Amino acid sequence: MRADVPLNEELYYGGVWDKNFMLTQTGSVIGGLELSGVDPASVDPDTLALVSRTVRNILQKLSNDIELKCFYIHYDGAKVRLQKRSGRSGTLSRQREAYLNNNRNLSASRLFWMLEIKNKDDNNKLLSVSFLRNLFNSVFEPTARVKVKMAFKSIDAALVQEETIDKLCDKLKNSLEELNLKISFVSRNNHFVGVNKIWALSRFLTNFRKDYLFFGENEAVPVDDWDKLLPDGEVKAISIRGYDMLKISGAAPIYVRVAQIIGIGGDTVPYGVWAKGDNSAVEMNGNYMFYTKHAPMSGLDKSILFKQKRDELERDNISFAEMMKGNSSDAQLTKKLSENPRIKKAFEELDQADYSEDQYSFFASGVFVFDEDPEAVIETSKKLANNLSNNFSLVWENAGLLPAYIRMQLGYPKRTYRDMEFNTSQTGAAALLYRSDEGISEWGTQKEEPIYVMESTDGVPFGYSMFVGDKCFIIGVGPTRSGKTFLKNCVAAHMQKLNGFYSALDIDAGTEPVARYFQDTSSVFRLSDDGLGGFNPFAVASGANDTEFKAHLLRLLRIMISDNDSADMREFNQDEQIDVDQGIDRTLSNINKDGYKSIPSLSVLVAHCEKSVKHKLSRFLRGGVYGFLMDNDVDAIGSLESKFSVFNLAKVKDTPILMELAQTEVFYRTTRLFESPENLSEYKFLEIDECQYQLSRKSSAEFFEKKIRTWFKHKGGAGIWTQSPKHYLSIPGWETLKSSASTFVFMADPNMSRGEYKEAFNLSDSECDIIANLIPKRQAYIKQSELGIAKVINLYAEAEQYVISTSHPDEMAIMRDIYKQQPDPDLAIKEGIERIKAFKPELEEVRYDD
Repeated sequence: MRADVPLNEELYYGGVWDKNFMLTQTGSVIGGLELSGVDPASVDPDTLALVSRTVRNILQKLSNDIELKCFYIHYDGAKVRLQKRSGRSGTLSRQREAYLNNNRNLSASRLFWMLEIKNKDDNNKLLSVSFLRNLFNSVFEPTARVKVKMAFKSIDAALVQEETIDKLCDKLKNSLEELNLKISFVSRNNHFVGVNKIWALSRFLTNFRKDYLFFGENEAVPVDDWDKLLPDGEVKAISIRGYDMLKISGAAPIYVRVAQIIGIGGDTVPYGVWAKGDNSAVEMNGNYMFYTKHAPMSGLDKSILFKQKRDELERDNISFAEMMKGNSSDAQLTKKLSENPRIKKAFEELDQADYSEDQYSFFASGVFVFDEDPEAVIETSKKLANNLSNNFSLVWENAGLLPAYIRMQLGYPKRTYRDMEFNTSQTGAAALLYRSDEGISEWGTQKEEPIYVMESTDGVPFGYSMFVGDKCFIIGVGPTRSGKTFLKNCVAAHMQKLNGFYSALDIDAGTEPVARYFQDTSSVFRLSDDGLGGFNPFAVASGANDTEFKAHLLRLLRIMISDNDSADMREFNQDEQIDVDQGIDRTLSNINKDGYKSIPSLSVLVAHCEKSVKHKLSRFLRGGVYGFLMDNDVDAIGSLESKFSVFNLAKVKDTPILMELAQTEVFYRTTRLFESPENLSEYKFLEIDECQYQLSRKSSAEFFEKKIRTWFKHKGGAGIWTQSPKHYLSIPGWETLKSSASTFVFMADPNMSRGEYKEAFNLSDSECDIIANLIPKRQAYIKQSELGIAKVINLYAEAEQYVISTSHPDEMAIMRDIYKQQPDPDLAIKEGIERIKAFKPELEEVRYDD
C-alpha cells in the first residue's frame, strides 16, 4: 500500500446484497457464523484431536471457490448487567454487578467464521463504486437498472451480473447452513451473521474499536460505499519507543501492533494449537485479535506447488560443479537421487502428500494487538509473543504494517508472500475454534437471567444456573476446606432473587450466615437435647386419609428398628405389621377432631400397639437413648413456610442412623412444601450435604430419585453433596440417580483417588488432572452435558458476599456476634467487613461509581 493512495481504494468492501450478505468490489459475496466455540480451559488431548479432525472433514468438503476467514477477538472492559430488584436480593444483585464491573477487569471474546464465495472472474477491482451503487439499486429503481444494462454492454463480459450474484448468494446460504450443522457437533451454540453483524465486524476490523462490535449492530447499515464509510480516519504507520505500530485516527486514536505467523509447530501442527498449554493463547488477557485464512487451492495450484517442491529438492541436492561438468543429465540425476536414502524418503513423502486425500490451501494467520494506550499495546504484545513462542513463529511487522492490515480485511482477494501451503489436516489443527464458554445467558420460559455470575480464566463472565432445560439436579463433590460451602452459599443467596423456596440440609452451621442475612424470610432449625429441639412427625399429618404421611411414617419406623442388634428385632413380623398399621390409623383418626387439641406423638402411636412393637422401637421413644430425636410433643419445625430454611443436624452427624432419620424427615417435609398446590408455580430448591446418610437405603434412594423427577415438572430441583466419590458409589441405584443429574460440580481435590472419580463419574484422565489442579476455595469444575458445558470457573466474591457466605469458624463467630448487636443487615455486613479485614486485608467494599 502506497502512502499516497487513499485507504478506501485499498479496501474491497462493497455493500449490502440480498439483505443478508455483503457484496465485495470483486463480485464475491460474504456471510458468516458467530460461534460459541470450544472452551479451552477444559479440553483434553482427545477433545483437541476430535475438534481438529472435525474441522479437517468440514474443510475437505468445502468448495474450491469458498474462502474461510476466522477472527477471534478478545477485549477487556466487558460489563455485566443484572436486573434491578428490590429487597435483600436486589442489594445482592446490585453489589455483584458493581463488583464485577468496577473491581474486576472483565473480558469478552467473539469468534467469527466468515465465508466468501469468489466470483470466478479476475480478482482485480473491476467494479467502480458508482457501478455498485446502480447494481444495488437496480432491484428497486428502473433508472438504475437501465444504467446497469448500459454498463454491461460497455465493459468486459467478465463483470458480475445480477443473476450470477444471486446464485452465489444461494450457494453461500446453503454452505453456511451446512457449516452450522457440522460445526455444531463441537461448537454448541452458533448464530448466522446477518448484514448488521457483518457491518459491525467490518467496522471493528477497519478501526479496532471494540465498541463497534456491539454498537455497530444497531447502526443504520448503508447500502453501498462501505469502503468509504467504514474507516473513521487515516491509518498510518508510526514508531513508539522503537515499536512499530499503526495509528488509526478517530474520536480517540487506536494503536495496533501486527505480527504475521510464518510457521506453526515443528514437523507437525499440534492438534488445537490455539488452546494448548495451561495458559493457552486464547486465554490471555488484553485487547487482541487472532485471524486465519483458508483459501483452497485449485487442482492446477496443487500441481504447480508439488512440482516446485520436487524441483527445489533436486536443486538442493546437485552441486554447481557437477552441473558445469555436464554430469547432471536426467538419468544421472535420477540415479544419484535414488541412491540417497534421505532424498529418496523425501521424494516418497512428497508423492504421498501429492496423492493424499487431504485438500490443500493457501493458509495465513496473524496477530493484532490494539488499545487506545500505546504502552498497553506494547505490554500485551510482549506477553502474547512470549505465550505464542511455544508453538508459533512470529514476525512483527514494520514496513509491512499497512499491507498486513489490508490483507486481513474481509474481501481482500490476493495471495501474498506471507501465505503458507497447508493441507486440511494442518488447517484443522490450527483452527480458531476455541473461546471461553459464557455459560447460560437466560433460562426458563420467563427468560430468567443467570442465578450467579462467575469468571473464566481470562476474565470472561460465566453465567450459571442449576436449572437446565426441564431438569434441576446438582451432584457435587469436594473434600473439606475445598470451598464447596462458600460456593453453595453464594449461589443460594442469589437464588433468592427468584422469590422461591430454598432449603439447606446441613451437618454444620455452614448455611446459617445466609439465613441470618435474609432475616424475616428465613428460619434456622438446630437439634438440641432439651426435648424442644427435635421432631414430631405427626405435626405435618393432615388426618386419617393422609396416605403419603402413612408411607413416610412406616419408612421412619423401618429405619428405627433396623438399628437393633438382634436380627429378629430388625423387622416387624406379620402380626406386628398389622398392629402398626392399625395403630397409625387410630392415631391419625383423632387429628383435627373436636376436643382433641394436642398433636399425637410417637409415644401415643405405640400406646395403640402391642408391647413387642414398643420394645423394638424403645431406643427412639422417650427415655430411650435416641428418644430426643423423633418422640416430641412439640415439633421444632412445624410447617415449612420460610423462603429460606436451614436445618443444622450437627448434633447427630456422627450417628448414621440418626442422620438418616433426620434427613429423611426433613426431606419429606420439604417434599410436602414443594408439592403443595399453592407453591407449584414457585421456584424451589433443596440442597443436602453429606447425602450418603439419607440415600444409603435402597428404598430411600428410589424415593428421592422419584421425587426430584416430579419436582422437575414444577420448577423444583435438588442438590446433593459429599466429600468423596466413594460415598456416591455406596448409594444403591447410583447409576440411575446419576443419570438424572443436570449439573456436576467438582471442587479441588489434589489428593483424589482417581479410580473412585473415574468409576463414580466416568471421568477421563484429563478431567481428573483438571480437578486435581484446581485452586482450592477459588475454582470449581462444572459439567452440564446437555448444554455442552465442561468449564473451570473462578469464584471472586465481593466483600459483602464474602462476609455473608463465609464458613470459616472464626469469621462465622464474628458475624454471629455482630448480628446479635446489630439488627440491620446492611450495617451488620459493613461492620463485618471492617472486623474481618483486620486479618484479611484484601477485602474491599464495592465501588458504585458506574
